[in-house]
Amino acid sequence: MSILTELLSKLNTTGLRKEVHPSLEKIVRAGVKINKRVLVSVSMLSVFILIGVVLFFFGEDIMVVLQKDNEAVRQPHQSATGQLNEKPQSVVTQQKPADEVHLPQVTPQPVVVTPQVQSAEVNKQPPQQPVKESQEAEKSEKKVERESEKGPPVELANLVPPPSEVALRNRQFKADSVFAFALEYEKKGLREEALEQYKNTLKLQPENHRILNKISFVLITMKRYFEAAKYAQEALALNANYVPALLNCGISYTEMHEIDMGERYFKQALLLAPQDREVVFNIAVFYEKANRLNEGFAMFSTLSSLGDSRGEDGINRITLKLDNTTR
Repeated sequence: MSILTELLSKLNTTGLRKEVHPSLEKIVRAGVKINKRVLVSVSMLSVFILIGVVLFFFGEDIMVVLQKDNEAVRQPHQSATGQLNEKPQSVVTQQKPADEVHLPQVTPQPVVVTPQVQSAEVNKQPPQQPVKESQEAEKSEKKVERESEKGPPVELANLVPPPSEVALRNRQFKADSVFAFALEYEKKGLREEALEQYKNTLKLQPENHRILNKISFVLITMKRYFEAAKYAQEALALNANYVPALLNCGISYTEMHEIDMGERYFKQALLLAPQDREVVFNIAVFYEKANRLNEGFAMFSTLSSLGDSRGEDGINRITLKLDNTTR
């Protein structure tokens, strides 16, 4: 450090500056500049650290003192008489209705005001808070009444059908769709296609006696009487009093020349539905084919009395046959 001091003194002295080499002079002066910068930086850092320490330990006390000073400044100054230099505040807050209302002066003593004492101008004021509270109470009572009218809450589980019921509905929908196709094929005279669709419907609803009887009907139109009798009997096994199945059994057995069996089914159907035109017609035709003309004539007469024109046609045929037999 003494060498650096000696060099600096020589550089600062005009006569001795020549003794210092120029390159060494540059190095010394650069070092002096760097030392000055470092010294300034260290000084500033020390100041910042000192301020931070003061704020850390005494910051709260300083803020309290400053806050007290601000409150002291904000407080109104008193006059020489000791009274505050404030403007008097109005006791009644001003409202802004459509028509301005001037209220009379009210004494500070509490007074119970009756409706007779209130003036017309006072009545123009908007409702006070107690009225609003009564309105809210009335609304809450109405809400409770509406909730009581709704009855107990319904659980969501009761609204959602069980999986078995959903599957049953889907199965029913599919069966109805296939059955509609079968009817359409039957109307067009496509018996094989109709029979296939009726059987597909039966797979979805194997205990539907109406579909079983429908298959029996199509088989009769195709003259497949043995199969027709089989399906009709299955329908009767599910519903013994189903009249259309009784008729199809009677027709099937009659066409297979089992007259007694056929007649038994026809009589059972007639017993269940004596005014049914189809029942009367089928048993009349049965008697006509069996050459039991008198019984056939009686059944065709019953059919005619029911307003069916097929009755008159049958009467004419049987009358002609009776005339031929008497000759």
